[in-house]
Amino acid sequence: MTGTENKLLEIAGLSIVLPFDIKSWNIYEIFLMDAITYIFVILFFFFIKYKRITKEKVQAGFLFDRFKGGIKYLNKNKMIFVFGFLSYMLFAFTLVNIHVVLPSYVHNFLEMGGNVYASAEVYYSIGAIFSGVLILRIFKNMNPLKSIMILMLIVAIAFYLMSVYKLIWIFFLGNLILGITNAGVRILRTTFIFNNIPNNFIGRAGSVFGSLNIIVRMIMIGLFALPFFNLHDNIRYAYLVGMVLMILVVLLLLIWYKRIISLK
Repeated sequence: MTGTENKLLEIAGLSIVLPFDIKSWNIYEIFLMDAITYIFVILFFFFIKYKRITKEKVQAGFLFDRFKGGIKYLNKNKMIFVFGFLSYMLFAFTLVNIHVVLPSYVHNFLEMGGNVYASAEVYYSIGAIFSGVLILRIFKNMNPLKSIMILMLIVAIAFYLMSVYKLIWIFFLGNLILGITNAGVRILRTTFIFNNIPNNFIGRAGSVFGSLNIIVRMIMIGLFALPFFNLHDNIRYAYLVGMVLMILVVLLLLIWYKRIISLK
């Protein structure tokens, strides 16, 4: 968005000398490039081969009726609901972090500029790519529930360090860990959901989880919008809230651990 000056590019905490200057883009050009990437993804999906293994009965009806169907299914399968809801908490906090906490944290606590904020996205993306490629291999000998709890404890430690230390390398490391753990939890969670919910109920159950996730995000946004978090460098305490949330989720998953892993 800002381009470069004197052929110097600052990104991911590094200063790179380029053989040329990069001209800043207009916002509509950035949106256009973003749209083009979505087009490439859609085209990529067309080349993915898919063969239906089993044919489940499709439930017809209005949108609200299908949503009620998801609620009824989860009410009959309470441990799936517990797992699906709790394992979604890191994703909820991550979205609130990216759009609400991160900009204020960089400006008010780190007292840095836009290049540091953008660099956080770079490290997050690197972590997410790493997780997408290797997370199932790393935890191949461990059940998904235990793997998810380990990842949540790791990111809880990262949140604590980010809330206490005003160090740029800890900030970048924290975003790298957040990228790894958030993507890893989502992969492991999705694997568990697909293995335990019939295909004709996955969409309905997902709608329930998604709706609850939106409510949780709204609550967190309302919390972090309080004047306390906007005073001085108090935004750093938002990561303490994230740490407490992750620990609470792990404790609740431990309580229901045996019942969840016994699901067939």
